[in-house]
Amino acid sequence: MKDTPLLEIENLAIAFGTAPPVVQDVSFRIGLGETFGVVGESGSGKSLSAFAVLGLLPPGARVLEGSSIRFEGRELVGLSDAALRPLRGARIAMVFQDPMVSLTPTLRAGAQVAEAVRQHRRLPRAGVRARVAELFTEVGLDPALAGRYPHQLSGGQQQRVMIASALAGDPALLLADEPTTALDATVQAQVLDLLDGLVRRRGLSMLFVSHDLAVVARMARRVAVMQGGRLVEQGPVGQVLGSPQAEETRALLAARRGLGCAAPLPPAPEAILRVEELAVDYPGAGPFARPVRTVSGVSLAVAPGRVLGLVGESGSGKTTVAKALVGLVRPAAGRITLDGQPLPTGLGGRRQPLAQRVQIVFQNPYGSLSPRRTIAATLAEPLELLGVPAAERKDRAAVALQEVGLPAGHLARFPHQLSGGQRQRIAIARALLAEPSVLICDEVVSALDMATQLQVLRLLREVQARRRLAMLFITHDLEVLAHLAQEVVVMRRGRVVEAGPTGQVLGAPLEGYTRELVAAMPRLPQADRIAVPV
Repeated sequence: MKDTPLLEIENLAIAFGTAPPVVQDVSFRIGLGETFGVVGESGSGKSLSAFAVLGLLPPGARVLEGSSIRFEGRELVGLSDAALRPLRGARIAMVFQDPMVSLTPTLRAGAQVAEAVRQHRRLPRAGVRARVAELFTEVGLDPALAGRYPHQLSGGQQQRVMIASALAGDPALLLADEPTTALDATVQAQVLDLLDGLVRRRGLSMLFVSHDLAVVARMARRVAVMQGGRLVEQGPVGQVLGSPQAEETRALLAARRGLGCAAPLPPAPEAILRVEELAVDYPGAGPFARPVRTVSGVSLAVAPGRVLGLVGESGSGKTTVAKALVGLVRPAAGRITLDGQPLPTGLGGRRQPLAQRVQIVFQNPYGSLSPRRTIAATLAEPLELLGVPAAERKDRAAVALQEVGLPAGHLARFPHQLSGGQRQRIAIARALLAEPSVLICDEVVSALDMATQLQVLRLLREVQARRRLAMLFITHDLEVLAHLAQEVVVMRRGRVVEAGPTGQVLGAPLEGYTRELVAAMPRLPQADRIAVPV
């Protein structure tokens, strides 16, 4: 059955207007009941190729003459939007990367799935409700969650709602575009297991798009590797990842293993940042509701020249700890000291010199960089706070760009003119301009492809070592953590459940939850791993 093609793509080429093609010469087939993986770094054309199947290309993009996309033997290239509409959801459905972008924030989760059900089935109101409950159950959600809004759900729950909507029309082909990229290891494993189970139970075919080779190796029988808009290699997963023929595939594998492990260091000097019995409360849901304690009894310490990893699933409280350290939330209890002095709490204390010595780089640089300001204006802000004369700021900003590996010409650009990796480098440069003693990195590479992750992590390692920074590195990716941190703190439900040297905690975890995190890490088959020294 899997050898019978459901989807056949031949010589696919995509261009924007009259510009040269951004995708060209892409050909592959997906059999009945098969999961086919497409892997590549950002900008490789993998997502565009998937979008082309349903005619969902962005404005200005078009499939070029000579391309062929056949589904169940029917040619889709050239069909009007009206002709493609009956296929969307009913025969071919899509699960996108970011459910918060795809889900309507003002509509309850159940209502959004119900809308998908009504598009494909004529059912009475009670029948629609029953079908929504069935779909929620099928994707591992309590039907009671149908009454919640998207922001009241976790990332994994949001993605399950998206999958339920995609299943509403009983499709034959599921297009999954980076469906687990933003999820922590345990939730990612659960969603991958769900998708794999759906393929098996329903007899679905799936086009699985990802930048993560280990995730693709877990999901797919065959894989295609894309680079620069072209398909550079394809074949059985074991063959492509175990004995890659294309240099581009070898580079992706090298990026996956290219950092090596965190170097052993001499005994740690005295900690510069100490957190003792930290507690953070958030307001309750109603006007008379009691505050909700989201972080309780958290203690940690990090020394100059060291990296402390803070790891846990979504909602574990790790980002709340970071926000407390930089004054974005006010602690309800506990003590935070820098060089033995109490660190100012709340936004009012952020301009104090002591507080400026603790800087943070967030997950989404596009959200933390003003789209209306040039990079020069963005980098001038911390210099102004430091009292640097206006005449010197441009030169200082250019030096900061050089330190993070960007040319001075980028000062005149706006954030939308930069890639994700470049924007993250700008965010790092802005933090470094404040001359911090402590740098907090909150999921700084989770949205980047493997090759860009490697570049940014190498940069952080170099900067941290050169400046002898104390770094608190927050992540849900244990593999990244193992490469960078000498020590690790594991959080769950607002509390520390395990802490110690990284090799000890990840290699021989004592707590069941830590063992679950380690077991959930996506891995390449042992024979396929390629280690490249830094």
